[in-house]
Amino acid sequence: MPDFEWVTAAPISYVPPNEAEARLKRFRDNVRAYGQVAGNSEISARLNSHQTDALFIRRVMKARLGSDFLLFEYRYCGEPIALMQLDFHGGYVDIKNLVTHPGTEKAGGVMVEFALNQPQHYNAQRPGLLMEGVVGLSSYSLASTAAYLALGFTKDSDRGSEMTLVAAKSTKWQRVNGSWCLTAYVGQRYASATI
Repeated sequence: MPDFEWVTAAPISYVPPNEAEARLKRFRDNVRAYGQVAGNSEISARLNSHQTDALFIRRVMKARLGSDFLLFEYRYCGEPIALMQLDFHGGYVDIKNLVTHPGTEKAGGVMVEFALNQPQHYNAQRPGLLMEGVVGLSSYSLASTAAYLALGFTKDSDRGSEMTLVAAKSTKWQRVNGSWCLTAYVGQRYASATI
């Protein structure tokens, strides 16, 4: 039986390179086991599309293992519900890949919040290393673009897939106790469970 507790920071952790392939495989197995949603409703189509996209992004992430990207995992009851590869080159945080389990809600926003706050940790050791409150990424699909726009990202051009979030310029974000938080998530607690 899992031990549950409420925490104020999402249980996201760094995945060391020697564990990355196994965690990506575990995510893939869980998404496949989740299966397709029956029916012809709008929600079943959206969930099934999310599953297809999740498996695609997971393959992209696996192909990029061994690069300089750092892998982070949002884990619940020992299982990965979201994975994200980050790059810190160029003076800001760049989300290289982000994938969420189709059976989760808000995991993408939680992961972006985590990415947005990474400069604080690195700048504490090397001041000015990374621009704070800014995250960049490339969107793979219309669905992910819509999700990122809903989180306050803006498109860098009309035709490209590059997007940027400048938290200070978005009403969707605010600083609370020195950290960037989605306005909708301020004061939220996260269920943390270990087996």
